[in-house]
Amino acid sequence: VFPLDFAAHYFRCLELCKKLSDQFEISFAYSSKYDKFIRSSGFETFEATNFNSEEITAAASSFDFSWLNLGAIEAVLRSQIKAIEELKPSLVLGDAAFTLKMAAEKTDVPFVSLLNGYMTKYCRVTRKVSPSHPGYPYSKTMPKRVFERLTRVIEHAMLEKVHAPFRKARKKFDLSKLHYLLEELEGDYNLICDLPSFFPQKKLPENYEFIGPLFYKGDEEEKEVRDFLGDNPIRIIVSLGSTGKWKKLNLLRDPVFSDTRIV
Repeated sequence: VFPLDFAAHYFRCLELCKKLSDQFEISFAYSSKYDKFIRSSGFETFEATNFNSEEITAAASSFDFSWLNLGAIEAVLRSQIKAIEELKPSLVLGDAAFTLKMAAEKTDVPFVSLLNGYMTKYCRVTRKVSPSHPGYPYSKTMPKRVFERLTRVIEHAMLEKVHAPFRKARKKFDLSKLHYLLEELEGDYNLICDLPSFFPQKKLPENYEFIGPLFYKGDEEEKEVRDFLGDNPIRIIVSLGSTGKWKKLNLLRDPVFSDTRIV
């Protein structure tokens, strides 16, 4: 299993693998941040290079994809190929593992991809433009249909541009040709961990399946959190995702929230 080195990707892979553990011997790419969770779930780990999660987080807000450069791609790809050749798996499972499709093709191993509904190339809804994106102000001045059509065109062009170093890597490793980034995330079989009503898709090929959301359930009692919450009935739970910024939560310091318990 090769997840991107963020909590969401490791934990939902863990939940999926718990359901598969009676059918497969399962091993995860090592992560210093999530190793204890992997081992407490009964799985082994192996060494493999991954993309730098801190670098990705720092680049996310400015839409900087420089971390997906040829040098980093090749380092991760070679490491994945080496691990696959040594472990000889029946299949590899990836979650936002951008180079795993290439590694699987090079080693002739089936690749199963775990995907968000909005990260497939068949997603029927237009992916929203972030309020921090330079193009966002135009969403307020253009007709909605025009802005969405323009968004799709520009997005596809951007994904082609970001994919350029992958095309170089594919040529260098004598692999098949692909055209844009979302194709790198597509496996021989694809599991969409969303609800169809939340991210509807165009007509999907037979190698796609909706499996629904995957929520990690640990054995920890979360005593400190429970003590903090106490008996207070007004509670707010905040999730920022993998690349969220805590500074954007300063609004929760407003006196109107003084009677709440916020986690």
